[in-house]
Amino acid sequence: MSLDCQVLESRVEEIENLSFDLIVSRAMADIDRIFFYSGKIMTKETKIILFKGKSYLSEIKKANQNWSFETQITKSKTNPDAVLIEFSNVSLREN
Repeated sequence: MSLDCQVLESRVEEIENLSFDLIVSRAMADIDRIFFYSGKIMTKETKIILFKGKSYLSEIKKANQNWSFETQITKSKTNPDAVLIEFSNVSLREN
């Protein structure tokens, strides 16, 4: 299998002039803030995968006030309070 990929170990606010197909984060910030920081590096096709704890439902509700998105939630196999959330079609809501 041949993959064309680039892994960056960098703060999102330091990234310039790039966009990504996939963004993965763990223990960075709440969902709304992650979307805010990632806005300049994502496209309509970008998938965002977040590892979240037991407050994930309230974080999704808060993010939904500012952002439109679809989710797929998978329960963690190692922590009963944790989930893996895949976000797609993320876009800023127009006020």
